[in-house]
Amino acid sequence: MWGHTHDQFFSVTNSITNPGKHISVSQIGPSVTTSNNKNPAYGYMEMDSEHLVPLNYQMYAVNVTAANENNRADWNLTVDYVNDYNLTDYVTPNEMYSLTERIANSTDLTKLYTWD
Repeated sequence: MWGHTHDQFFSVTNSITNPGKHISVSQIGPSVTTSNNKNPAYGYMEMDSEHLVPLNYQMYAVNVTAANENNRADWNLTVDYVNDYNLTDYVTPNEMYSLTERIANSTDLTKLYTWD
């Protein structure tokens, strides 16, 4: 089944044989079209070229109101996972799972992630 979303989110996949082991992260990027008062956005994944693993996820967005007022669309960094969420081990499966736990246990972090 295929589809798309106007939100950005991630999910952590665990091993079938060892359910406590986090083995993969799926990053779902935002949409470059507007929807439900959401600005266009896209995701950028920084990769380690030697090991071919992701190091960071960043999201860029256009403020549609400002673009209409200024007659130009400026793409601005809105989310930097490593910096904004204080990740210490890049965007590894373990680190991203830890982020989900921190989001679940912190109202402030939940608000930040929801806003982002």
